[in-house]
Amino acid sequence: MLMEAQKKVRGSCSEELLELIRNDSDILNSILIGNESWMFEYDPESKRQSSDWHTQYSPKPKKGRMRKTHIKIMLVVFFDVRGIIHFEFVLQGHTANTAFYLEVLKRLKRRVVRVRPNIKDYFKLHHNVPSHTAFIVINYLTQNKTPVVPKPPYSSDLGPLFPLLKREL
Repeated sequence: MLMEAQKKVRGSCSEELLELIRNDSDILNSILIGNESWMFEYDPESKRQSSDWHTQYSPKPKKGRMRKTHIKIMLVVFFDVRGIIHFEFVLQGHTANTAFYLEVLKRLKRRVVRVRPNIKDYFKLHHNVPSHTAFIVINYLTQNKTPVVPKPPYSSDLGPLFPLLKREL
């Protein structure tokens, strides 16, 4: 469903990422992924949670009828191949704009030093949204020698991970 120009951009971005991997096969261990997702005050239980094993003699589990509320909060999470490194919630009434994202990146840098002290250099992978690609953010990443890994546009590759991350958090 992508237009031809969108397909070309996605293809060239994917080729650039493959070239990085060919040049350094260990690069995947140094990529730090950042993403945002909305969380409701109550997330209904997943199919996996409701399919817990019971013996035939155990009482049937009682489940109240619950619905999602209108209260939601944004979760900003950063992780690598070993797991979650840093997460923050965007407070209600606040926006995840460029200034907010820049402060999150500063806290993330301090957190990486604490939880992944053996990683000297890491690569950043994030979306191409305006708050992530603003000049001030790119300038901060450049000053801190943090290269940004190209992310193919229009890819939903991280989507399936978020129910797992939300359940942990």
